[in-house]
Amino acid sequence: MKWMVLVGVLMLAPAAAQDVPRHVSTAEDCEIFAVVAKARLGWTATKPPEGSFSAEITEYDGDPAATGRPNRTFVAICPWKELGLAEPSGNSKLKWYSLGRPKYAGNGSASVLVSRTEFQDETYSTAPRVDFEVCHLSKRDSRWQIKQCAKPAGSTTVFHP
Repeated sequence: MKWMVLVGVLMLAPAAAQDVPRHVSTAEDCEIFAVVAKARLGWTATKPPEGSFSAEITEYDGDPAATGRPNRTFVAICPWKELGLAEPSGNSKLKWYSLGRPKYAGNGSASVLVSRTEFQDETYSTAPRVDFEVCHLSKRDSRWQIKQCAKPAGSTTVFHP
């Protein structure tokens, strides 16, 4: 399975791209985010991860250089406090993190992409450090649990300094 990630500072989309479908997280997506955020990002009830939360992710099918436009956007809007997490912050220009839209495989299994981006300074003159992994989860007794998290083989990461 290939994962395509667009990592960068979110900006308003140009008028031509505004017709791209926009998907908002479901309650089940949010449950998965809570499990992954606590285990992989150190997100707690009193402190979000260091950096800014990128709630909107641009999704591509295939090579974005070939298509020239995204296929859709995904927005993670969740009741963070109800999930036992502090509200996400937006206080960093140099570090941010995101959770991609979960991919459901049936039989109570899903996977989600976790990414962390860090620039050296506000000139953005060097490529950022980007760490990402895919977490695989299973649902047991109506609760999501992480089976494993690992960097995906054959992935493509697009940098947007």
